[in-house]
Amino acid sequence: LKGVRVAVCEEASNSDTLNEAALKKLVGTEVITSRELYKAFVTFETTQLHILCTNELPAPESSWTIALQRRITMAYFMKRYFASIEDGYDPDNPLHGRADPTLMTKLSDPVNQAACLVFLVQGAVSYFRDGQKLLEMPSRSRDIMNSYQLSTDPFLAFLDNSCVVGDFFVGSRELLDEYNNGNRKVDGKEVGRLVKIDASQLKRMMQLRGFEEPNKARCLGFPEFGSTRGYKGLRLKTDGELEDDAE
Repeated sequence: LKGVRVAVCEEASNSDTLNEAALKKLVGTEVITSRELYKAFVTFETTQLHILCTNELPAPESSWTIALQRRITMAYFMKRYFASIEDGYDPDNPLHGRADPTLMTKLSDPVNQAACLVFLVQGAVSYFRDGQKLLEMPSRSRDIMNSYQLSTDPFLAFLDNSCVVGDFFVGSRELLDEYNNGNRKVDGKEVGRLVKIDASQLKRMMQLRGFEEPNKARCLGFPEFGSTRGYKGLRLKTDGELEDDAE
């Protein structure tokens, strides 16, 4: 990776997972220390953009933390391009296209290379001018990213399907019992058998998603709940809200 600007990895298997610690090291530090096999360690500046081109999206090792979410951006390409000798192409399908066999030749042309460089420089100027903030993902990519996270993180799916985030309070026991309830539904289907969690695991999962530690309701600003211990920032959906979601 030393001196590399773009590091591309092609394809992940359905058993691959995202190593959060390694990801933080690669994209969240100014320098990287590593070594080749049987050689001494070297330290070099982090210069590379990591890109994973894949159809199979790797799941997180444990759960989607805030730190992991803010380090990943998705670019979703709906259209499939077929070679001229490849079967399955449907000219009436808007998601099908013909691959351009001259694309590499065009991209290798000095004029087009210069145009690409100008495009990159203009993007870099905007990036630094705006405080090194990335643009928001397109809505299509954002929707796929959200679906990806929910499908690979049962607790995140629970928060999305069974809870309402806001200036609310929910008791720890109430929240825990609902998560461990095999009859609750995600996307209209009962979760059935699931790996149940205990209070300490619930606390950790909530903290990973930015919620404060559990405390007595009156200490969190909800005196109507008395001394019940729980979390600030969400509540369980009502039966009516769950029914509306199912329609």
